Amino acid sequence: MRKPFTWLLATAGVISLAFAACSKDDDKQGPDNSVIAGTWRFELGVDSLFNKQNQLISVDTLDVENPANTYITFQQDGKFSSNLNDTTVTGTYALVDAKTLELSNNGSVPQQVNIVTLNSTQLVLSSTDTDFGNGNYSKEYFYLKK
Repeated sequence: MRKPFTWLLATAGVISLAFAACSKDDDKQGPDNSVIAGTWRFELGVDSLFNKQNQLISVDTLDVENPANTYITFQQDGKFSSNLNDTTVTGTYALVDAKTLELSNNGSVPQQVNIVTLNSTQLVLSSTDTDFGNGNYSKEYFYLKK
């Protein structure tokens, strides 16, 4: 089993190692942050491994040591903080569109995750990891609740 939510928090932490310069078009109106604002607690993580022919190889759940203390908080002003096993990561976020969330830690290179579900009580995020080097890839799903 893999540590759940570790990928998401690690992504937020690792991106602090790189620097990115970007511009923002103030004329564009992005999605409303109030839809995601609040504290979302980890509920379940699922990791599915596929081969290069897109065949499912395995499905596993992602574990955390202390699920009650595993969360991510999105503030209305575009800032976030997350906690996993007493490790806190902070940064900024942007709803790129209704299906894409962009996270950046300390002004570093933004990382995007897919929004599968977002409503008043449930947030489901997904990511794809292709760093296996053999054509295999994994799809991770993180289920969070308010």
